[in-house]
Amino acid sequence: MSNQHSKAENMALNWKQHQASVRVYEFHTDRRYLAIAERVGSPSSTVTLFDLSRGLPAMWTGQMEIMDPHAGPATGRLSALMSTTPAPLGDVLRVLGADGTGSIIARRSVEDFLEKVEDPKTRARIPVQGLIDIEQKRLSAAGLDSIRNLLDPDAINALKLCPDASFRAYAHYADKGPKRDDRLQAAASYPLLAEFMVNRISVRRAIDARKPIGPLLQQAFGGISKGTLKRVAGLQWPSRGLSAERVMHALSTIPPDWVPTDRENWEAFCDVAASVGSTLTDITGNSPQTLYAGCQGKWVDYRARLARATSDTRPPEGSTEEDLAYINANVDHKALEKANSIKAEGMIDAMVDRLDKLAPHLTKDDVRDWLVRLYAPPADQDSLVTACRNVADTLRVFSEKVTIPVAAYKSEKTDAMMSAAIDEAAMKASSSILFEGQSAVNILSTSRHVHSQMPTLLEAGPDLLAELENEEERNEQVRLAEQSLLLQQLGVACPAEWAPITEVAQAPNGMYIVPLCATSLLKEEGKRLSHCVGGYTSACKSRGHHIVSVRDAGGNSLSTAEISPIQAGSTELKVIQHRAKSNGRPGALSDGAFNWWKTQVSVAAIPLNYEGVQEYMSNLGQSISFVRKVCGYDWQDQESLKRALYPWGRYVPKKYRSMNIDSFADTPEVMTVVRTLHPGYDRMKRRRAEEESEVERLVMSM
Repeated sequence: MSNQHSKAENMALNWKQHQASVRVYEFHTDRRYLAIAERVGSPSSTVTLFDLSRGLPAMWTGQMEIMDPHAGPATGRLSALMSTTPAPLGDVLRVLGADGTGSIIARRSVEDFLEKVEDPKTRARIPVQGLIDIEQKRLSAAGLDSIRNLLDPDAINALKLCPDASFRAYAHYADKGPKRDDRLQAAASYPLLAEFMVNRISVRRAIDARKPIGPLLQQAFGGISKGTLKRVAGLQWPSRGLSAERVMHALSTIPPDWVPTDRENWEAFCDVAASVGSTLTDITGNSPQTLYAGCQGKWVDYRARLARATSDTRPPEGSTEEDLAYINANVDHKALEKANSIKAEGMIDAMVDRLDKLAPHLTKDDVRDWLVRLYAPPADQDSLVTACRNVADTLRVFSEKVTIPVAAYKSEKTDAMMSAAIDEAAMKASSSILFEGQSAVNILSTSRHVHSQMPTLLEAGPDLLAELENEEERNEQVRLAEQSLLLQQLGVACPAEWAPITEVAQAPNGMYIVPLCATSLLKEEGKRLSHCVGGYTSACKSRGHHIVSVRDAGGNSLSTAEISPIQAGSTELKVIQHRAKSNGRPGALSDGAFNWWKTQVSVAAIPLNYEGVQEYMSNLGQSISFVRKVCGYDWQDQESLKRALYPWGRYVPKKYRSMNIDSFADTPEVMTVVRTLHPGYDRMKRRRAEEESEVERLVMSM
């Protein structure tokens, strides 16, 4: 009992210490300012600044170093921040927590605190919403209430569910004229559409003229059914960051009786709409109706099924048959299958605690992580969106290793060159081959399994005996890269195939940011962290993307980030994704180091390698990208093609599995790529057929 009491006291103390890292500062110069700083005492503090001297509060957000919590942010840095464009009203409302879910700063504070709690069981027992409420009250008393008091409460209430709320719409609802009540009533009838109704001239005029707006809204959203619109009326739940247009489009793709009737299912629907209904629809071309197969409007259950489909279910690394037999004998899998994710996590903790005879090479945390992935995988919106984006990676690898080389083989060209049109046609064909007509659950499950086998799929194709002589060279490159990291030999990680975005940098927490600039390093990183970065060579070589690895002092990979092409004259980095092992969220160490690196780049403390990147891309533009560079093997050799196609047999639909290379090349999907790659292909075949016919005629006439 005393031990538990001590743990509770320690946790309370840690929470108090953490709260000191989120501070509110007030400044009085010629104007009145309020600054909220997060992660105070770290090199990557986030500062949200308000100018309270205007009629309406103006807000800016940026990153800057605040090492002295008593001094606060430097005045010069704040002045530079205010030279940028102020944030829109929607961002201000998120800071205030106007939608009832708590200030985004309060939520980030609690997320940062949870990252510091290393024990997963302790973390699972922390009352997250309670801490958010505590932070909300603290921040409100420290200054958020003074900002809220500057705003018209009725206008803010009207726009509280609009993530893209504008000051223009605020002025519309805050107007004290005779039309105010009608406008506020319309917003109360359709809270999700409050911003949209201001921007849509016909709807805005109809409200002011006291005319019906239902038919206009149906027309505005592509003929959404009257029944669906009726179910949306009065709905008071936040849309999880989705704009009105995206929410209404998502609703228009489902039957009216699938529209959620409670908050839990509504939140699940928004998460699905933001991932499957948007990202996956764009990637695969499948309709939402096809992707949602099996949902039946039970959105919480469906989201859980999607999460399970995306989860890496492989047993703990290094576990043997004997290890698994012992674990399975002491774990009630049937009970876990029936439990919801929250209950399952508690049951898993109890079951794992009883595993006292684990082999030395396994830890209880390893087993717990595996069981959580099996029965309580993360089902948040960010995880689902990432899983959907991973499908694009699956298609990219299939396109480059299978579709493009088979099409080039069929085209009979000897020097097949790549282009954007060929790449687009191949991606579309690959999607049709792998995923046409399939549900999201099946697609995500297939993609997850493909990612687990990515090293095998990437290495398929080349003659391994012929390539063996290069293996020692590749291994030496990886060894030199890691050695250079340990010795901090900046800029010489390994013989680079493309230009690094920056030099290797060490963060204050001891972690390193290492640009990966060779195929061998990408493949090694993918193996280490069980994700798909090994297939990103084409994105880096041909499209200017950058990959960086966050590593500890021993050279161990903690997380990997993909960054969009950098623009000359700009220090802003657009991060596409930042993922840890098995595409999980980065931990506090790697996330802190990566955020520090981004901040240092943004203020030019770490220079971007503009000249090197521009020189590389310039040289790339002068060279021709051949299919061989894309697929990595001799596509004109049928045996190499067979080796490349073979490991994909388990992932393609049954109708393709019995096909040989020529039959597969003759499919309509591949032939579309053939004709894009070789526009004169049909003409060549007709001419050849005519010549053969003429030869046959001459032979018959002899």
